[in-house]
Formats: sequence, C-alpha cells, structure tokens
Amino acid sequence: MSEPRAIGLLGGIGIVGPGSKARHLEVIDRVVERGPRGAIAGCTEIELLVGPDDVDVPYFPTTALHAQAATRWALAGPEEA
Repeated sequence: MSEPRAIGLLGGIGIVGPGSKARHLEVIDRVVERGPRGAIAGCTEIELLVGPDDVDVPYFPTTALHAQAATRWALAGPEEA
C-alpha cells in the first residue's frame, strides 16, 4: 500500500505520525514538478495535514469548498437553486 493511501486510512482513525505532513508535502512537490499548477486536497485527512500556507501553488481544500457551496445553495432559496 502506498504511503499516502496508508496515511489516509490511518488518519481516519486518528493515527498520523510525525512524518505524515512532510511526506505529503514531498508528494505534492514531486507532482507539481511534473506540471500541475495547483494542489487539490482530495480528502479530509490531507486538509488536516497540509494547508494553503504549506504549498507554493494554488490550494483547493475540497471539504471546505464543498461545505461552502452547499451552504450557498441551501441559503439561496428555491428561485435560485
């Protein structure tokens, strides 16, 4: 099992080691070197480890983005939904 997947599984039960953040940042750096211009935090565990100030590219925390969109939709009313 790859380390990011293992961290995701273990993070779900509250087990994250001291090297977890550093390992995620290494993976993000390696991927960005290949061309992507942003980082998508595609699961809650990554958002808990890595924040926008930790990376040099645009950062998209999907849990927060989905929560904001759901709130906007819920508050928009039936005529705007």
